[in-house]
Amino acid sequence: MAPLKNADIEQFRKYIFDSGVLQPQGTYFDVIVEDQGRFGSVNDEQFSVLPNPLNLDQLKWKTSAVFDQSSKGAKQYSTEMFYDFQASVLYAYKKLNIAPSYWHMYECQPKTEQSGDALFNSDGTVKEWSKITFQSGVCDESCYGKQASINGKCRTTCKKSTYGNDILIKEGNSLDANQLKQRLVNFGPVLTSSLTEGTRVYYGWNADGFMYLTRDAEGVLKQEQEETLGSFTKYILAYQFIDCQKDLKATTAKEDCPCPETQDKEYKTDPRTKEGGICAVKPPTPVPGPVVVGASGSIRAFWAVIATALLLPLLTTF
Repeated sequence: MAPLKNADIEQFRKYIFDSGVLQPQGTYFDVIVEDQGRFGSVNDEQFSVLPNPLNLDQLKWKTSAVFDQSSKGAKQYSTEMFYDFQASVLYAYKKLNIAPSYWHMYECQPKTEQSGDALFNSDGTVKEWSKITFQSGVCDESCYGKQASINGKCRTTCKKSTYGNDILIKEGNSLDANQLKQRLVNFGPVLTSSLTEGTRVYYGWNADGFMYLTRDAEGVLKQEQEETLGSFTKYILAYQFIDCQKDLKATTAKEDCPCPETQDKEYKTDPRTKEGGICAVKPPTPVPGPVVVGASGSIRAFWAVIATALLLPLLTTF
């Protein structure tokens, strides 16, 4: 009997946020990397987690609206393709086609680690992309805006346009061609970086090789392909640890799946909105209205007036 092949395992870590500090929660998700994954199989002749064929003009994140701003952080977000990675992940997992907001990422992400180390440099650039978690959400640029907030304060007016709280990411080292295929079918888009070939977002393959997105020095998005996989020193993966549409329980934390608003249709089906639940909202106390005297009360009042009018003259005679 042939020995079982040792499967790779990718380990994802969950974080919590406390007063702008990124803290490990101690929860790990060990995910077995298999040939048949969530998105497809390594044996597929062609595979893509993005539209196939891909028309770049149909991608709302094709052009970064903040690329030409003076912010070095906004430019880095695009040129190092974390912008494209977030957008591609949201498309693969949720079929969303949005342009992620740099300013939401910068203003609403934690700023430091528990150790006290800063996650951002003073010019707004990111030190390690693997520490920029999806858990604080990825906001649609069309809602959050293209300018920084006053005093850099996170704007909270785009909750319904913020996605990905249920997605974790992790960083790894080099992969061979079969390992890359396994990651693509299990986790979706793969962000890679190397000193010689720059940054890429791999999203599939066909008979001619692997397909990937890249950007030139001017920030122009390009679709490329290679027959032989190049080398890279780092990769970043995404993993949806809970599906907030299908896996909700009464004990699901608000940090994992935000509570619905009372006017949302999801409020009626979310098990956490039942009386005593963590998402339950008490109905407002009704305000008492004015007292209305009915017909019988009016008649009684009428006869009381008549009786008083008749009795008063009699009482004054004694």
